[in-house]
Amino acid sequence: MSSTARVVPSQLFGNGCAYGYWVGMIAYTSVCVQGDSGSSLVCRGGSEDPWTIVGFASWSLTNCAVTIYARAASTVSWIQQTILATY
Repeated sequence: MSSTARVVPSQLFGNGCAYGYWVGMIAYTSVCVQGDSGSSLVCRGGSEDPWTIVGFASWSLTNCAVTIYARAASTVSWIQQTILATY
């Protein structure tokens, strides 16, 4: 396992990427990305800006190579509650 994060350029589609076929499946609390999946989604504004966690891989649309990420900002409360209840 590498201790260095790997960067995979991906295209963000917001949460409207697959509305045509997956109406009702893509929530406003999600973001669609074409490219790599299986980890956190991080972005930054420019090459010198800090990385920010935007989402966590949730599920994927295998027919169009799109991964649906849960928006980190919309899950913060749940994460905090789960950590407090667990530890």
